[in-house]
Parts: sequence; structure tokens; C-alpha cells
Amino acid sequence: MKAGRVWNRIPADIHDKIIELALEQSELSPRELAVRFTDEQRYFVSESTVYRLLKAHDLITSPAYVVIKAADQFHTKTSRPNEMWQPSIESSLRYQPLTGRRSRCRLGHRLRPGPLQQRARQEADLGRS
Repeated sequence: MKAGRVWNRIPADIHDKIIELALEQSELSPRELAVRFTDEQRYFVSESTVYRLLKAHDLITSPAYVVIKAADQFHTKTSRPNEMWQPSIESSLRYQPLTGRRSRCRLGHRLRPGPLQQRARQEADLGRS
């Protein structure tokens, strides 16, 4: 193998085909272009390879960012301490009505002990007597 040669480099004709497809299908993302190219040309290229190619040819558009400014005050005023809070997932799940199989998974509900716990409990009981 030659010193300056890269074993997994995509040939120039494949590069040209990828760029050509990207110009024809400009609405597709790099992921969609990679899938379409693999399906149509029967030559696998990864999403990251397509992205690098498009970026090298200035064909990647930057996403439109929405800038949100922080307000000086909360829009919902409180009148007492600890009035503004957000419940955790645990507390919101704890008060949901659970039926059927899910009722056994309720938080804080003790399940039947497994065989190891039963054996340990029996051994502890024998040790006390």
C-alpha cells in the first residue's frame, strides 16, 4: 500500500454523483440523500460522508434559530412562598389511576419478594430460633 493513499476514500466519480443528486434533490437532508443514493446507485455512503461532502461544497444551510430573550420577571406572579413549582415525574405518576397490569407497578408498591429474598429471610428466621 502506498504511503499517501487512504483505503476507504470514496472515488471522485462517486463524489460527483452525490453532489449531483444533492443539487437535484435539494429538499432532502444528508441522511435522506445517503439512503436515496445507496438505494439508487447500490453504493453505500454514510450520512456523515454526505454531510462532509455537502459542507465542502457549501451546500449545507444553517438552521434558522429562534432567539428567545429571557424576561426580567416571571409572567406568573406568586403570592406565597413555594407557590411556583413543577411536579416531578414520580409525583405525577403516583396520583394517576392505574389499572390492570400497571397497577402492580405503582410507585411505592411492594412487590412479592423473589427467591433470593425469600431464602435470605428463611435463613434469618432460622438464625433467630
